[in-house]
Amino acid sequence: MNILVIGGKGFLGRNIVNKLAQNNDVFVIDCIQSSDKNYFNVKLEDIDSVIKVIGSNDIQIVIHLASTILPSSDAMQYINNMNGIYFPTLKLLEYCADNNIKFVYFSSGGAVYGSQAEIFNEHTKREPMSFYGLSKLNFENLVQFFNRTKNLQYLIIRPSNPYGHGQNINGKQGVIAVIIGKIQKKETIEIWGDGSAIKDYIYIDDFVYYLSKLIESENWNNVYNIGTGIGHSVNDVLNAFKENGILLPKIKYIEAAKSDVKRMILDCTKIQTRFPHKCKTLQEGIKLFWEYANK
Repeated sequence: MNILVIGGKGFLGRNIVNKLAQNNDVFVIDCIQSSDKNYFNVKLEDIDSVIKVIGSNDIQIVIHLASTILPSSDAMQYINNMNGIYFPTLKLLEYCADNNIKFVYFSSGGAVYGSQAEIFNEHTKREPMSFYGLSKLNFENLVQFFNRTKNLQYLIIRPSNPYGHGQNINGKQGVIAVIIGKIQKKETIEIWGDGSAIKDYIYIDDFVYYLSKLIESENWNNVYNIGTGIGHSVNDVLNAFKENGILLPKIKYIEAAKSDVKRMILDCTKIQTRFPHKCKTLQEGIKLFWEYANK
């Protein structure tokens, strides 16, 4: 298949491209300079150029990862994301529907659900508590609108918290990646709250395994949580480093934001039943990520 990944230079994008390129012709659109003929330095807001790439390369599947919004984003950043990403995507979805091109949208495995439950399956009511979650919900609704009105074939992916090789360890996102960066620089690790907040962490290789299976099995017009279905607290993450013999620097607990969700575990029964697979444990994943980061 000919697959286009929009937003393919980031952590998830690069790993998805590498996995899918094993069996498909994969093209990438992002703000990136490359001599590779399959890479295009195009912004999504230049939607006419994006559509030209799709048409000239006989694209059959579009994977949408592009976003300018973060979990901590405010109202103005939400508005900017609507203008730069949402409205161009509306035109893109219409083009895909009209030309029988399948569409894969990456939503959020937690932010769209809000905080009304502790374990979230694909049918849990979506009540986002942040502009980030609201943005993701807007996109989900748009994708499903084009499915109802123009028979767009789609997948909506709700990831948990992927981590692992290729992730930025010097940024502010991804608690496991941030901890590795702090350890390397011997800096204080700041933990929001008391460390009891629970999330579902999945190693990147396990995540892209599930995604590739979904795409290659032609399992369209579905929503899937992708995670392990197992919750770990931030303190569990810290202990997993210790269990791997990794010495931690000073740890400082600071007041958590009011919008932080205390417990967020994805019910991944749907994906795990469809594609049985043994995911790496938290300890195994951290060991692999640590070894990669210290090569």
